[in-house]
Amino acid sequence: MLYYVTEGIVERGSMAIPPAGSDLPRWSPPTGVDGQPYAITGLPQSELAIPLYLVWRIVANLFPAPFHDYWTRFFVCTLNSFVTSAMVAVFYLFALRIGFRQKTALYLAASRGLSTIVAVYARTFYSEALLTFWLLLAAAATFLYKVEGQARWALGTGLALGLAVATKIAALIVLPPLFFTSERKVHGLYSCMDRRPQLAQRPRRWRMFDL
Repeated sequence: MLYYVTEGIVERGSMAIPPAGSDLPRWSPPTGVDGQPYAITGLPQSELAIPLYLVWRIVANLFPAPFHDYWTRFFVCTLNSFVTSAMVAVFYLFALRIGFRQKTALYLAASRGLSTIVAVYARTFYSEALLTFWLLLAAAATFLYKVEGQARWALGTGLALGLAVATKIAALIVLPPLFFTSERKVHGLYSCMDRRPQLAQRPRRWRMFDL
């Protein structure tokens, strides 16, 4: 579905997708007021894939005609490879900002990228990888707002959460925890930062559990 939205925006200037039975699964997608079928997915994933679609549509012309569509789809679906790479980079920087040593932060980031389902989603075109990326940015911005108290981090939290909800409506479930976390007087997910002097006295091997 996500691919067909990207294709529709580029090729037809519309978010409508092909009707069921053309190149879609058996079930019929919902139709809009104009009678055209539409996907029930968020837009950010399909919109971010537009540059890949445009570039690789040109590259696909280098291959025999029967494979044009195949190669375009293949390269568009590499979007999550870039998303998950950016996610691991943000996780690494987040770990450094919390106070982990560089080697420990690198180990945590590598573990997240190679030892979790992130590696699986990097090979798909599902929106969960992008959703996780927005939520990680929101968590990092919330943490920085709690520590520094600067309004720009609160704005960053709101922007990241807005993109997360636009990507997948299920992200609404994380709004209450992050809202209460952003309040300095409420002990939330990162309230452990209020005890940094005590935490700093603990052996480094236990700090990985603080993240």
